Amino acid sequence: MTSTKSTVHKLLWSERLYSFRCTTVQGLKLDDRQKRVTFCEWLLQQQNTGNGFIAHIMWTDEAYFTRDGVFNYRNSHMWSQVNPHAIRPQKNQERGCLNVWAAILEDRLL
Repeated sequence: MTSTKSTVHKLLWSERLYSFRCTTVQGLKLDDRQKRVTFCEWLLQQQNTGNGFIAHIMWTDEAYFTRDGVFNYRNSHMWSQVNPHAIRPQKNQERGCLNVWAAILEDRLL
């Protein structure tokens, strides 16, 4: 039996199931929380010295490409009666990848 996409959607909606997208998040390790707290405390100490430390931060963003190939997250949905706030942890710290990044420092794009 062949079903069209609209027939499948009508069936899912009749069961009060709705489409939700997963949110991709960085997979965390057990000791990551303490490392983040330590960094935040250090950053606050630097800002409290009065030298405008945070104003001199280089802001960066990056994109990564893994050996797993490209996965289109925009077409990945989870069907549920309520929003499950589903996440998809990634383990990019544990396998090779190529990072492409850019930065802004003062008024320059690097």
